[in-house]
Amino acid sequence: IYIIDDLSPLREITPEIISSDFAFLGKKKFILNRVLPEIGPGSDMQGDDLFSGQTSGTQAYITYYLKKRHIFGDMHIELYDSTGKFIRKIAASPNRGINRVYFSLRMDPPRIPSSPNVIGLRILGPQYPPGKYVVKVFKNGQTYETTIRLLPNPRLPYSAEDQQLRFQTIMKAYNLLEKLTYIDAMAVDLMNQARQRAQKASPDVAKKLKDLAGQLENIHKTLVATKVGRITGEERIREKLGSLYSDVMMFKGRPTQSQIEGIDFLGNEIEKYQEQVGKIYQKLQNLNKKLQQQGLEPIQAKPRDAYLK
Repeated sequence: IYIIDDLSPLREITPEIISSDFAFLGKKKFILNRVLPEIGPGSDMQGDDLFSGQTSGTQAYITYYLKKRHIFGDMHIELYDSTGKFIRKIAASPNRGINRVYFSLRMDPPRIPSSPNVIGLRILGPQYPPGKYVVKVFKNGQTYETTIRLLPNPRLPYSAEDQQLRFQTIMKAYNLLEKLTYIDAMAVDLMNQARQRAQKASPDVAKKLKDLAGQLENIHKTLVATKVGRITGEERIREKLGSLYSDVMMFKGRPTQSQIEGIDFLGNEIEKYQEQVGKIYQKLQNLNKKLQQQGLEPIQAKPRDAYLK
């Protein structure tokens, strides 16, 4: 059996392209992958006589021609969706001749709060939805632009409406996981700051700081499982939301009503605890003047992006 690469870029070469400084070539449509990696008991016990090639659709690629090797200055690729929203930056290949640059059809995994427990498929980001995407190659101040199209897999037996609802549900859980990460990281950071200041503050201020730190610790233990061990049975908002995210990711069709309602319920719970953390932070801010009078640093929350690193 011979597996031959896509030769369409070679067939597109013309004297005009050879004489140009830069030109896009080849395939512009990619079918989204229909499967997730095999997981679960027995998933990798299929015998030593089984071989299968890599399933197409895990990556898309951009093919282009360079008349000369790029040596000096910046050269990179940027990907945008149909609304003009920036998606990602990709390193470009600078070689003379035909270049091919691959990029994943999946988003980055969602950030989740730290915990001793592992959440299954949260390590995978969602696939980008079908549609048109804009590719821009930046080379020494010049911009070259083309479009690619991601197509739904025609073998999937689910309607476009069901797949769209699935994507919306996944993204809602994805964004809630990141929001949960932000709230929990902020709560833990403020708790640690309050306890550190309490060690050197006056007794009356220290008591208030310790009380507020205790409230933040209780919120942290409500948001995230903290017991250490292989099998603890402990589930908090992080574990419940992560499991729902993974379950919806596992199935390519319409999510169940209970999954949709479960994500909505947890979203309301996260909102409630965000308000509580905000109120506690305001109380800590009210103590900052006394802390500064005692020669101590004020308690300050970091920007959201800092907590999501």
